[in-house]
Amino acid sequence: MSFRDKLRGRMPIPSWLHSVQHDMPFLFCTVCDGRLATRGLFTIMKSYRGEECVFEMAICARCSGAEMEKWSTASRKAARAFRETRIQFEGCDGCQTCGADLEAVRGMAVHAHCRSDQMLAVSHMCTSCEEALHQCLSPKTREENDRFMKTHFPQPPWMYESPCPEPVQVAGPPLS
Repeated sequence: MSFRDKLRGRMPIPSWLHSVQHDMPFLFCTVCDGRLATRGLFTIMKSYRGEECVFEMAICARCSGAEMEKWSTASRKAARAFRETRIQFEGCDGCQTCGADLEAVRGMAVHAHCRSDQMLAVSHMCTSCEEALHQCLSPKTREENDRFMKTHFPQPPWMYESPCPEPVQVAGPPLS
C-alpha cells in the first residue's frame, strides 16, 4: 500500500506503529493512562534517528487538547501557520514539509491519527523541518514542552542540565 493510500482511509494500525518498548500495540495514553480503545481519537508519535526509534508515545485527544491549551497563543498561531503554509498531505511520499526522501534524512517524526485499532491518517516530517517548526514556538511554549517531557519521560538529571556533561574518571590514567 502506497503512502498516498495510507492517507486516504482507515486501515488497521500497522505493526511499525506499535510500541517498540513494549513490543505490542499502544494500549494506554502516556499522559492519563486511559485505555486508548475507549478514549476515541488518539495520536501515536514516534521519532527516528536513522532506522532506530528514539522516542514514542500515544496520547488521547483529550490530553493532547489539554497540552495544546498550555501553549502560548502566539505558538498556536505560528504552528497553525506552519502547517497551513508548509505541510502538503497529497502526493508526497517523503517529508510532508520539504519533500525530502525519508530514506536520505538523518531522522524523522511520524504522527499517526487513530481510533480504536484503526489508523485514519499518518504524516512524516524530517528532523530539519521538525526543528524549523520548533523554532516557531515561543520560549514559554518551549519551556512547557520541556516540562511535559521531564514529567512523562524522566531522564537522568545530567541530561537536562548540560548538553555535554563533564566526563567522570573512574580509574586509570588521567583523561587527555
